[in-house]
Amino acid sequence: HQNGSAEYWYCPECDAVFADAEGVQLTNRKNLTIAAEYDLVFVAGYEAACHQTGMNDYWYCPECDAVFADAAGTQLTNRKNLTIPALNDLVYVDAVEAGCHQAGSAEYWYCPDCDAVFADAAGTILTNRKNLTIAAEYDLVFVAGYEAACHQTGMNDYWYCPECDAVFADAAGTQLTNRKNLVIPAVCDLVYVAAVDATCVDNGMNEYWYCPECDAVFADAAGIQLTNRKNLTIAATGEHDYVNDVCTVCGKIKTYGSYEITGATGIAGSTVEVYISLSENPGIISLRNSISYDTSALELVAVEDLGVLGGFTTPSANIDSPYVLRWSNALASENNESTEAFVKLTFAIKDGVAAGDYTISVDHIESRNIDGKKLAFEGASAQITVLEYFTGDLDGDGEISDWDAIMLQRYLAGWDVEINEAAADVDGDGEVTDWDSIVLERYLAGWVIELG
Repeated sequence: HQNGSAEYWYCPECDAVFADAEGVQLTNRKNLTIAAEYDLVFVAGYEAACHQTGMNDYWYCPECDAVFADAAGTQLTNRKNLTIPALNDLVYVDAVEAGCHQAGSAEYWYCPDCDAVFADAAGTILTNRKNLTIAAEYDLVFVAGYEAACHQTGMNDYWYCPECDAVFADAAGTQLTNRKNLVIPAVCDLVYVAAVDATCVDNGMNEYWYCPECDAVFADAAGIQLTNRKNLTIAATGEHDYVNDVCTVCGKIKTYGSYEITGATGIAGSTVEVYISLSENPGIISLRNSISYDTSALELVAVEDLGVLGGFTTPSANIDSPYVLRWSNALASENNESTEAFVKLTFAIKDGVAAGDYTISVDHIESRNIDGKKLAFEGASAQITVLEYFTGDLDGDGEISDWDAIMLQRYLAGWDVEINEAAADVDGDGEVTDWDSIVLERYLAGWVIELG
């Protein structure tokens, strides 16, 4: 790129130039110039931009790449010196490592004015953020959305990370969200039902929402937690708020104990005995109650005071159901706390009554202690079981006696006797054998044996 020159001589005083040593051939340096092998190449400069450096005009040699600031090639320089600084400094963004579901990024620089992205601080390697992305460790899992129903919320499509369960609204994992935000409201508005507290006798209910279209029940307003009213029920507390022994909520009278009544077993045409007592008796001087029973099967034929409670009032001659019994010991000096049976009732089982259970019950009317305080007792009931026959009662007279044993022995010996064969099977094995006779004899002898 550099011109040459022929030899010459010049006068150091006046700088005259000659082509010969004798100073005869006057000339000048331009005429003596030998042209360079290569012409310098011109590069037009350009202005700096927001993030891009500019460049002044320059010339360079295509052979050796020497750079000059002038066309004559006398001002040797370099491109760096010719650079015009960018108007804005590039902003540095540090590298971000990839996470379980989150893509990372290599470091980069960007222009704050036009957002051009570069892989180098000098702003020469133009790129974009996508090219700088480092893939996440796990692929996001796609979950297809579904439409909302009458009461059922729907769901938009989403993607989630199988490692940390982060939820995204896009496959690229850039729109972080949660499943709640992706919910599509149900077609029908759920109807709210306020909670109801449980009382001593009535169940309560937790608050809930239900669909007026299909009656589906939910524990939340969003209609996500499907349930039913049974699961929302709060059990009655059973704890009464007594004021003067009366519950202010349900009106129940406070009880201080309870009646006990025995059951009995018999056959049609027989009589049975039933006993009544008090359990947890806090102490009384008077007691009044009523006896109820199934008059289609039973008849109350006798009432016997057992002398436990003083002041028994003679029962009415008209014995019918319900039948009132009364004790009152006005002159008592202390409360009677007995829990023994205080009355015996005798019932006749009517002829022709079908086998089965028939209820008898005792209900409280009034009681007082020595201070006049009212004391209530829980009523009670029992069953009188009517059988077709008594096991062991071979002759059907309603009793198990020595005559039944004699009849069984004669039957087993082959005598022509008429017995109830079902009643004769006293061991319940389905057969009438000598062992039944032995068992019956032992029973009549007082052995502790259960017949049948």
